[in-house]
Amino acid sequence: MEIYTKEEALRQTFVALVCRIERIDDALIIALADDPKAPQQGIELQQNSASDPEDRNLGMESYCVVDARGETYYGGIEWCEFDEYSLRLQFSREAAETFVCAGYDIVLTQLTPKERSDLRSALRELFSAAPEAAHWDL
Repeated sequence: MEIYTKEEALRQTFVALVCRIERIDDALIIALADDPKAPQQGIELQQNSASDPEDRNLGMESYCVVDARGETYYGGIEWCEFDEYSLRLQFSREAAETFVCAGYDIVLTQLTPKERSDLRSALRELFSAAPEAAHWDL
């Protein structure tokens, strides 16, 4: 049984008003935020499709998560649930320590159906090489 501090046991919740999916060089970047101009809450998921031996040696060959404060963790998502109107991410104990929260509950009701569909496709692509994601329903 894992023990979390009070802060690590809390989940971050926000309504996503912004969903950006970009490809820059070999990277896929998914960003969700509560405000397009001055975000207070948000999360970014990144995955580099180019295989780099140095990244593998450093444990950075998978996706990474970046929070609104700029804290970064490679891997660290234990499970992910996506339905038409929400995205839920549960962090590992180590990632929870980095982000000082247990995960995110992101409300997607303000996104268009196309944005939600594109988000689902991008999440599937981003997590395609992550072994832990094999049982996630995306």
